[in-house]
Amino acid sequence: MDLADNIRRYFFDNFDSLPPGRAFHFASRLAAWEGSDEAIEKLRGLKSFMLPGPPEELLAELLQSRLDEVYAASRRRKYFEEYPLLHGVNSALFRIRHLKEVYGVDLREELLKKIDYDVMVSMADRLIARPEALMNLSSFAVNYLYLLEKLYDAPAGLSPELFLKLYDSYDLQDPQQLNLLIYMFTHCIIAESNYYIEEIPTERLGSYQKMIALMHELMERPGIKLDARLEYLVASRICHLESPLQTPTEMEMTGLLGSDGYIIDKQSQQQNSRINSLAVSEHRNVLFIMSTSAYRPHKILLN
Repeated sequence: MDLADNIRRYFFDNFDSLPPGRAFHFASRLAAWEGSDEAIEKLRGLKSFMLPGPPEELLAELLQSRLDEVYAASRRRKYFEEYPLLHGVNSALFRIRHLKEVYGVDLREELLKKIDYDVMVSMADRLIARPEALMNLSSFAVNYLYLLEKLYDAPAGLSPELFLKLYDSYDLQDPQQLNLLIYMFTHCIIAESNYYIEEIPTERLGSYQKMIALMHELMERPGIKLDARLEYLVASRICHLESPLQTPTEMEMTGLLGSDGYIIDKQSQQQNSRINSLAVSEHRNVLFIMSTSAYRPHKILLN
């Protein structure tokens, strides 16, 4: 067994120890990326978590959900305050997307009973018109805009060039801005793939490959988070590009294997005592597993 196989087996063997949200993240990624039968069976068992009761109650709760600890919080806080609906609507859109693509449950119209379509589009338009907000909200803004496009065919002004042109506005000597840029680019690509179940549209692929090339030039800089580096490799795979950093990164990950059987983040453990818990480590470990194989998206929709 290679490292990815060992880590995959460890997480499946300890699947019931993951919080349900993390468990869904792990299983849904491997179901989409690999068509894993084991992951698909785990998803069947998570339906009651994803839709625990009446849809209107679930959506109302998600719209009121509060933002947890977030990377570069002091830099980004004022933008979350400027767009107070962003986190709650994002949470609702993600749940609607997952229910639709995994379980065949369509709650798009149900959401429109809770928040007006024009309100969501207006927030998207204000984000698109504010480069500084896009740069700092990074993946939060990206996910919102792309989810709105995937689910409601809006907003009209969304394109990868919107984000590409922000590259020169970042101070790439600042590690926080460097990571926010990488998270922005990688999430553009991940969201465009509808979270690993679709190929990138031909007309947009060239723009995303430009993002990969720009990120590649940054990967040797100090201060890049481990999760961000792994997201870069996954995004490269989605764009059908083989990164020269693939093999060196896989070799490096062997040295980061913790005693529990999964990859730990030694660089960040002093700043965050929870960074190497099973739950928090799930994100980087499933990214690593995905990064080691070619992108062959699978529709998940369960019967």
